[in-house]
Amino acid sequence: MGKKKISTENWSRPIGEVRTLFNLLKKFLIRERKRLIDNHVLFRVVGDISVLPHETIALIKDLEETTKFNQGIRLNFAFNYGGRKEIVEAINKVFDKNEKITEENIQDNLDLPEVDLLIRTGGEKRISNFLLWQMAYSELYFTNTMWPDFTKKEFNSIIEEYKTRERRFGNITKTSCLEKSNLVSLKNKELILSLRDV
Repeated sequence: MGKKKISTENWSRPIGEVRTLFNLLKKFLIRERKRLIDNHVLFRVVGDISVLPHETIALIKDLEETTKFNQGIRLNFAFNYGGRKEIVEAINKVFDKNEKITEENIQDNLDLPEVDLLIRTGGEKRISNFLLWQMAYSELYFTNTMWPDFTKKEFNSIIEEYKTRERRFGNITKTSCLEKSNLVSLKNKELILSLRDV
């Protein structure tokens, strides 16, 4: 799963930038629709899309509906998304079901699964309220490359470096990234990318 992200913090940007982000999303939905369908990608948006123009919401809903049974890679587009907000909403869902608050119940009510590797582009060295719960044991990689210049070659190089890491997941015993990683094995066909630098 790829993950594109426009966060709740983006609303503090100048209105011109926000409009540009809206237009980029609309162009993406129109331009990539056929390719996503042809490649059996399951597309969905997480976050609050109610602030978008009606035409863009209709494009999102149509693409989600058209691809909902696809069995290929899952592409999640995070729009108006914030990690803290997602956790609060998950806890409220558990409360609504009159269930005990447990880590498992919270995890089950989040929009996205745990993350193996976060690649942050643009020279920023922070996670910026992105997938806070899911990144508890994530590996982090920071690159100065701006997103538009990020290439397949650099991505493959990062994956090769990631494969050499040993992860402990809170344990004393080291675990090879190859043993536990959804990213390397693609068992779940999940890959999450943060595109903060659009």
